[in-house]
Amino acid sequence: MADSQLGKRSASAMISSSLKSNYRSATAFEKTPSFRSNLSANYKFQKRYVGSNLIINRSLRSKSAINFLKRPQSRLTSKNSDNSQLFNDFSDDKPKRSFFTLTRIGMVYFGIEVLFSLEIALTVPILLKLKVPEEVYSFVYFLSPLIGFIFQPVLGVMSDRCQSKWGRRRPFILVLSIFAFLGASFILNAYLIGQWLGDKNSQIPKFAIFLVGLGVTFLDFSADSSDSPLRALLLDVCNTEDQDTGLNIHAFLGGTGGAIGYILAGIDWTNTFFSFLGDEMQILFVFAAVIFISTLIATLTSVKEIPLVLEEEKIALLTKNDITNLPDDFEENCDADETEESEDNDEDKPVTLKMLYQSVLKMPKELIRLLVCNLLGWLAFFSTSLFFTDFIGQAIYHGDASAPLNSTEFGLYNEGVKMGCWCLLTYSLMSAISAVILEKFLMEKFSTRTLYFFSYLIYAVCCIGIYYQTNVYIIMPLCSSIGIVLTAVSTLPYQMLSEFHKDKKYRNQSAAGTKRGLGIDCSLLSSIYFLAQTIVSAIMSVITANFGNYSILIIGALFSLLGCFWIALFVIFPEDPTKSLSETENF
Repeated sequence: MADSQLGKRSASAMISSSLKSNYRSATAFEKTPSFRSNLSANYKFQKRYVGSNLIINRSLRSKSAINFLKRPQSRLTSKNSDNSQLFNDFSDDKPKRSFFTLTRIGMVYFGIEVLFSLEIALTVPILLKLKVPEEVYSFVYFLSPLIGFIFQPVLGVMSDRCQSKWGRRRPFILVLSIFAFLGASFILNAYLIGQWLGDKNSQIPKFAIFLVGLGVTFLDFSADSSDSPLRALLLDVCNTEDQDTGLNIHAFLGGTGGAIGYILAGIDWTNTFFSFLGDEMQILFVFAAVIFISTLIATLTSVKEIPLVLEEEKIALLTKNDITNLPDDFEENCDADETEESEDNDEDKPVTLKMLYQSVLKMPKELIRLLVCNLLGWLAFFSTSLFFTDFIGQAIYHGDASAPLNSTEFGLYNEGVKMGCWCLLTYSLMSAISAVILEKFLMEKFSTRTLYFFSYLIYAVCCIGIYYQTNVYIIMPLCSSIGIVLTAVSTLPYQMLSEFHKDKKYRNQSAAGTKRGLGIDCSLLSSIYFLAQTIVSAIMSVITANFGNYSILIIGALFSLLGCFWIALFVIFPEDPTKSLSETENF
């Protein structure tokens, strides 16, 4: 889950690249008041936010205005230098950012991924050490995906409308980062805080268990939600040439942060120089705090945002300036392009909950089948990765988290958990490597169906291979298959959506006669991510309690094989010669 953002970032880079040509300069206004009124209706500046981790910032402009303003010597002038910042907000001529600045913009995501990977590696072992029954411990992951499903699109709309003097994105980055840090603090210090609150005299550490659950909810939701405003900030302040570089740096920082987190969790700190800081969890908390706070400061001070001015205020400011010398055919060309732009406006409306739910009621069968396929992939991923360190500690090392602290069984369990962290490190690295290989080489040589099918198949085979292994050094490379399926489910579906939306018949399949927006479909894909996490958190505790820790491998392989079956027989791919994007009947 920590690396699930990687594919989303890759998908965002793909989509943003295809829309770069839509960034244009400000509209111009004739001196005549009536003409200004007509233009203000036709050329409203819009910056669109696509919810659930996918950002598309677009300025919709008349093509006549675009052609006019692209001439070598633009006639758009303002005598008021105080409003120069307003015109820069419309302009595509944003300053070129250095590599160092682009790195600073994404640094906080490095820190968030460090916290997130610590959560994945340590939450289940911490709960078991707190004597939480195996039948219920997975429910700690249940609340955060429900909150994310409901509130992520809302946060996107709020970010677009934020009028803070800090800008639109940085206030949300700051708030979500604070909640992520609070979540990690609660998880790592749950036992200590619980003792202060009264767990000393209780047989069941209720306060500590509550703090772990609260921390997981805060950290899960904040880490998943923070990626959107971070990428939005990058796209807002960078010119089109820097955006690809910035998104690649963003992806690299996220993957590296996850790897660092697993390394920190995999080291035994109790007998090191840092033991003066306290027990192992307190040492990890200090490291995480230093890394996270420094990266947050780096991002918040990296670049200044232009505060949002509402459209009406922008128009009022523009009309106060002397803007002259428009071409004679400007108004005529504007009217000719108005109809075409209205279609774009229908397609690119901001994602809201109402639009999201309406789009569920009328989905093309291509999308329905793709969502089912992606759901099976995420179920396979979560059912294994969330509980893997506990599996290594109990099934491979034969440890016991509920044993006395100084017992051999408890020591074996701790050793197994640390080795499980190193295994997760291999999947984190593989997800980054496979994403690069997929984009640069494999997608050019193989069809999407082939890549999708074999990603699921490799994962199923490796899960079965781990099931029959007891040597952790053989298990470790097999774990890299988790990274392969992660790359598939978080990259290929967005590639397919991009192809689907090139067909007008597909885009016409939407509620209330509107155009089907790419943002809506991307939000539905992200909702599948949350749905899968909710299902896994609801069932896996019961399954592992009744069938043992090895069951996580069987469940992961089963969902993956079902995905292979679904891909082979039902999923409609853009390259299929017999596909019909005009069909909407249910499968």
